[in-house]
Amino acid sequence: MAIVKLYSDPRDAASHMVRLAMEEKELPATIVDVDPEAPSPEFLKVNPTGEVPAIVDSDQVLIDPIIIIEYLDERYPHPPLKPEMPIDRAYMRLAIRRIERDFIPLFERLVRVRDPRRARKDIQEYLAGMNASFAGRQWIVGDQYTLADIVMAPMLYRLEAYKV
Repeated sequence: MAIVKLYSDPRDAASHMVRLAMEEKELPATIVDVDPEAPSPEFLKVNPTGEVPAIVDSDQVLIDPIIIIEYLDERYPHPPLKPEMPIDRAYMRLAIRRIERDFIPLFERLVRVRDPRRARKDIQEYLAGMNASFAGRQWIVGDQYTLADIVMAPMLYRLEAYKV
């Protein structure tokens, strides 16, 4: 198995999505920490945009955490991080889309604003609705840990630090 090279900001939730997927897959990897404020010339040769995370796998470069984790699940299918049934995969994709569209902007607002009170309240309301819609499930999409959980986990992990 080829060793994947991951360029990652150790403080970044998006980078942690990729790290989680790689850990679940037990992929051998070289992890290169990147400071997005001062990316190295080596990293800029790989990814001129300077965007993290980025991976190099078999001389192919990918950016965008959702694209990367989907690619990793297809390229390295064991253990699977997508449900077996097409309808469940569709629900997983819907959950990811909603997290990207609704939750990630709330989380980014929390991280970037000087007075995060409103952002905290909005996140609490979002999570209350999410909890209600996922009641009775072990994971976001039923009883299987999927890419949707990987997308959400790094942000949930950080909420306590932001007093949410």
